[in-house]
Amino acid sequence: APSAAALAAKVALECETAKPFNRMVKVTTGGSKVAVLSKPDVLSAPTGEYLQDGQAAETVARATSARDGRVYLRMKGLAGWVSTRSRRTFTKMVLAPTSGDGLEPADYAEPGESVAVDVLQAVDADGRDMQVEGAPEGTPATRRPPCAFRATIARCPILPTPNIATAASSAVLQLNEKFEADAVHFAPGEHRAYLRLRDGRGWVSERLRANFHRFAVEPADSIRSRADAEDGTTRTKSDDGRRVVISREPTTAAAGGAATQREVQASLVPAVFRTDEELWPTELRPAKPILPAVRAKMRRLFIFHSRRINEAQGDMKEATDQADSYARSCPAEKELRAFVESVKKEIAKYRKEWVGGVQQLLAGAGGGGGGAGDGQPAEKRQKLASGGAD
Repeated sequence: APSAAALAAKVALECETAKPFNRMVKVTTGGSKVAVLSKPDVLSAPTGEYLQDGQAAETVARATSARDGRVYLRMKGLAGWVSTRSRRTFTKMVLAPTSGDGLEPADYAEPGESVAVDVLQAVDADGRDMQVEGAPEGTPATRRPPCAFRATIARCPILPTPNIATAASSAVLQLNEKFEADAVHFAPGEHRAYLRLRDGRGWVSERLRANFHRFAVEPADSIRSRADAEDGTTRTKSDDGRRVVISREPTTAAAGGAATQREVQASLVPAVFRTDEELWPTELRPAKPILPAVRAKMRRLFIFHSRRINEAQGDMKEATDQADSYARSCPAEKELRAFVESVKKEIAKYRKEWVGGVQQLLAGAGGGGGGAGDGQPAEKRQKLASGGAD
């Protein structure tokens, strides 16, 4: 067995912010096993080792992650880290101390709740409306209306999909920029809510991607809970910001009809956003006014084709660099050059397909934008390989 000094040095190499933490813990999953991770990061690969339900283990260090809001314990006798919370359900604790105080610092023990989940329509990761929890089967769905939010940080990233591991696009929201969200996806494993922008530009994380404990967006001008939204209650801040003023408005059919009419009218007005430029192939720029429904389909086209083009460009650069490394011409160098030329043709083909897809969509041929998500290339991001483990 390694000495205490050797183990401490190894822990420091794995995570320089880890602190000594010598405790006895017990697995409390109720039957499932807990995966040991190679790093104190929920997206890191499992080591292949597991702790079984009821098993006791000794810890040697503790690390906190502001990015995902989790606490990780370095296990003695094992080659990695274990999160105190389930990787699939953030609110489920999988480790408990055998005695003494809790395992998590106070600021990590209470993650806070989402405001967006209380006021927006819940959807799944693909954007489909979800049944209200507890509602009898067959109950007609009453969709929640869109709500206005604002960004509380500068350059709040707009994401193509509701997932912390997805790569952000170049589109961002500026500090205090207001936007309308028409749905929210809550990821239980991340304990994050992702708001879908009504204009079709994508999703924004309610919490900062780099700091789980800070919110990146908040309701604009008012704070509404689910109960408040249902009974017409509005909570607004006083001028000094120290008090909350509560007002109630009658929820009449006329008011609802007027709001619906305004929403319909807004959805029928074409517009150009500064983030629309990337949605248009170079051959079709500058960006032109489009409807929100068209923008959403163009976003899917952009994501699909840009992934293929970027991957091909990466392959071409790698092959070019390798060919340039040869001091003189040889069969291997010529083969690489030929490969580069074939990739160039492939990229040209992808660009032509993108242009055609956008033109077909704008011409109203049907299906030009809706099918962009079919057959997407594999995501180049780490995925949770849970294997049935927490």
